[in-house]
Amino acid sequence: MQFDTLISALEVAAQGHGIALGRTSLVQDMLISGRLVAPMNLRVATPEAFYLAFPPYQYLHPHAELFRSWLLEEAQQQRIKQQNAE
Repeated sequence: MQFDTLISALEVAAQGHGIALGRTSLVQDMLISGRLVAPMNLRVATPEAFYLAFPPYQYLHPHAELFRSWLLEEAQQQRIKQQNAE
């Protein structure tokens, strides 16, 4: 089977119809809850990353600042979860 989205592949795997490969950050909650099971303890490092960029000396709208703060907090919580899982 082939899917056009990771979410579809993960859901089908969670229903017991196969396996799926996914980023640790995207499947971790499903692994913790038991919806998915990692058949092996193999992790592959990737050079891909996401960045939040904005001009440093320009007005940042309060909504953008709220989003930035939320995003940084979520990233920190994910780092803590990953450290605790290791």
